[in-house]
Amino acid sequence: MEKETKEIKVSKAKKITKKKAAKQQTLEDILFECRNKLRGNANMTTKRDMLLTLVFLRFICSRFNEQKEKIKADVLSQLGKQVGDELSAEEDDFIGIMQQNKSSYEQDGVFFLQDEYNWDKLNSLPASDRAISLDNGITKLMETEKNLKNALPSNLFVNARLEPAVLKGVMDDVNKIDPRNFKDVDLIGRVYEYFLQQFAVNATKEDGEFYTPQSIVELIANLIEPYDGTIYDPCCGSGGMFVQSVRLIEAHGGNKRNVSVYGQESDPDTYRLAKMNLAARGISYHLGDSNASSFTNDKHPNLRADYIMANPPFNLKDWRTDEKLTKDIRWNGYGLPPVGNANYAWILHMLYHLDQTKGVAGFLLSNGALEDEDTLAIREQLIKNDKVEAIFILPREMFYSTDTSVTLWILNQNKKGGLRNGRQVRNRENEVLFVDLRTWNQNNSTIKTDKSKKTFVVFNEEQIKAICDIYYGWQTYTEMEPYDKPELYHAASIDEIEANGWSLTTSRYIQFNDKSPVLASKMIVDETNQIVNDIQSQMNFFDSSFKSISKEVDATTKKIVVGKERIGDLIKVTDCRNYANKQIMVCGINKTKSFMPTIADMNGVDISKYKLVNKGEFAFSGMQTGRDKCIRIALYEGDNPILISPAYTTFKIKEGMEEKVLPEYILLFFKRPEMDRYGWFISDSSVRANLDWSRFIAIKIPLPSIEVQRSIVNIYRCAEEAKRIADEADRLSREICPALMQHIIHEAETKE
Repeated sequence: MEKETKEIKVSKAKKITKKKAAKQQTLEDILFECRNKLRGNANMTTKRDMLLTLVFLRFICSRFNEQKEKIKADVLSQLGKQVGDELSAEEDDFIGIMQQNKSSYEQDGVFFLQDEYNWDKLNSLPASDRAISLDNGITKLMETEKNLKNALPSNLFVNARLEPAVLKGVMDDVNKIDPRNFKDVDLIGRVYEYFLQQFAVNATKEDGEFYTPQSIVELIANLIEPYDGTIYDPCCGSGGMFVQSVRLIEAHGGNKRNVSVYGQESDPDTYRLAKMNLAARGISYHLGDSNASSFTNDKHPNLRADYIMANPPFNLKDWRTDEKLTKDIRWNGYGLPPVGNANYAWILHMLYHLDQTKGVAGFLLSNGALEDEDTLAIREQLIKNDKVEAIFILPREMFYSTDTSVTLWILNQNKKGGLRNGRQVRNRENEVLFVDLRTWNQNNSTIKTDKSKKTFVVFNEEQIKAICDIYYGWQTYTEMEPYDKPELYHAASIDEIEANGWSLTTSRYIQFNDKSPVLASKMIVDETNQIVNDIQSQMNFFDSSFKSISKEVDATTKKIVVGKERIGDLIKVTDCRNYANKQIMVCGINKTKSFMPTIADMNGVDISKYKLVNKGEFAFSGMQTGRDKCIRIALYEGDNPILISPAYTTFKIKEGMEEKVLPEYILLFFKRPEMDRYGWFISDSSVRANLDWSRFIAIKIPLPSIEVQRSIVNIYRCAEEAKRIADEADRLSREICPALMQHIIHEAETKE
């Protein structure tokens, strides 16, 4: 008996533990469980539409129930009673009448739910009745609520033909999404965003199709020129790469019968769509006998293709288990790709399937693959084996459902040169072409969704031709000068790449072109004197201050001796936290590189983790530098400390460096507009467009003598003081100080 009692207690404890675990689930965890139940039972669009519809019904039912309870509480309050008090029959009836009053719901933006589309009612039906009841309920809901007309899919669940147990299991999981536990105002929007990321942007491409924009397919096809031979796509989706290749062949007067198409697709519905797509265009194909993963069930193990075109899923996680595929022949000579990211598994899979004497591949990957630390050894070997021919970084917002910037890779098994499609190409061994196309975003196209429009970047024919000209021009280039154009392209030697730690990030090789005009010393002095004279004529009481500027400029330009130092060698991170929980001003940094009081609601925020910024200290954030084209950095000069978000890095001049560099001089260096553009330029290795701290501290700053720095800082301070008095002084701060800084930079570069 005692043993049984213990077992019962253990059993209860396990149930309690499970309940606690369920409460700790995130929204993403629950949605992932739903996707697992639908795996193999529905295509990408159906999965997304079903789960969005179910979550929507769950959400509006929760709000309906909350409103119902609120109506009851309001009525009880009017009656002078509380929840739990004994009610008369008349009072109970009155509450019921008020809870059936539709306007009592609509006034608060809540749908009044009839039983046909009430989630609680639908979720209690027998499993076999749910599909048709859901579809009937959705139809009724759209008829009743006019603003929902055509907003929800019709006949979705009956047409999906799910097993009743599968649909019940999905609804049980969706039932865990209690809006009271997920405080997002836009819960439906968050679910929708999740599925856009998971299926359209597709970090889990194995679950569905990811449509590649046509202009990108055209670019890949034009670069690798698959006019005859064998074309392969290991993640072919609906066959778009093949269709575009055939169009290109026909446009060049070729015959599509000269091309053999091989592909593989894991999603069953997309696999069938690819077969229909290719058959409709009369393209002969070999897609294997069924859908399957290219990693775990390679349908073309002996294929060696002349061309590969692909858009693999970005950053696919858990593509294998720790024990699986560890000795696969595809990794020979390169090492095992990590479980956490399939980018290099795709690269090695495609390289294995390329013809070893002449195969060429063009494919897309996320920018993170350019210098991931966990794939460094594989990347190094790829470069040493001379497989990488070219790297093109593309503009943001080229894809329909993400603004991510991605990279187009070209692999080539033969860089020795020879005749190619009428061009005599040179030997390009131990050389890689880097091309930065991020600013080629002038052409846009728009597609309509149900409620809005989506604008995305496309390449037009002229741009595609210009890109190909860069690539073809490099292949045929025979001049002695480097093949290089600042901020656009650079042909790097293997020695350069090794010196940069085997990184393939374009900004490490393509030159940044500082476009600030370089003025002669005399011109700077003359312009300064002119502005000073103008101000003197207006404000005599500033006469002595502004005369000193002229002298400072003249002295500064005559004694410049410049060296360059890494920012990281001059500064020290402070990271002083507000553990004492001081109630002092919380600030942020604006685009003018000044501190400003935060506009965020700080109620309930734990400011003990915020960072203290004291006089003479900097705060820096590289977040979204690549998107905003602004380095967020500021120098604090107040007497009383302030607080700043823990997302910022705080630092100061190192001890012993005070006589080498002034903090104000560093700030002036970063206040130059070209530094913001340079920050954008070197943020290309970050998926989130951040200027990473490691890249920031690697920036080199020209350092003249401390006397020259003081002169420049004095000029700036005087100019700032004058700016508060007159617009002419603003001209001084905007034109003369940057010109002086540009003069110093020019002097430093001429001495290198």
